[in-house]
Amino acid sequence: APALAQNGWAPTEANRGLVPSVLDAVRRRFRVDPDRICLAGVSLGAHAAWEAALLDPDRWAGLWTRGGGPRLPMLAYAGNIRDLPVRALVGARDHPLLVANLRRIRDALKADTFTLAEVEGAGHSGFPEDEEPGWSWLQPLRRVLPRQFECILHDPGRTAGAWIDALRLDPGV
Repeated sequence: APALAQNGWAPTEANRGLVPSVLDAVRRRFRVDPDRICLAGVSLGAHAAWEAALLDPDRWAGLWTRGGGPRLPMLAYAGNIRDLPVRALVGARDHPLLVANLRRIRDALKADTFTLAEVEGAGHSGFPEDEEPGWSWLQPLRRVLPRQFECILHDPGRTAGAWIDALRLDPGV
């Protein structure tokens, strides 16, 4: 975790394993309703939450982020969260690429479940004023399995026949 704080969020296997390993540790220690697990993050934590939601959408009931968003390559997986309730806050003066990526994913999804608030005059912030409303927004959420899941592999060592372009999930799978 110290290296993560120093170097930022990068889409490495080690970093991608952080969210599932923390969730597994919590589930071993506490009784957790698997249909009510939500992702929330601020800044670096928001980047991690976005990646976890986009790559593993069937585990989560909702996504609430502040001051972070999806990295550009992850936008290819936007369809994975079309049914996931999302609440994202970003400062209008935050990094232009971050703001643009959040707008791109919002526009790509055009979903009633996606809310993006751009806070005028704000830069990179954790938006403490959204603590109470955000937690209240998460409370009633329950997991809904995605209708479709996209997985794109970019492994030149595999034969073309072994590549997975898309996997459709039937309800209840």
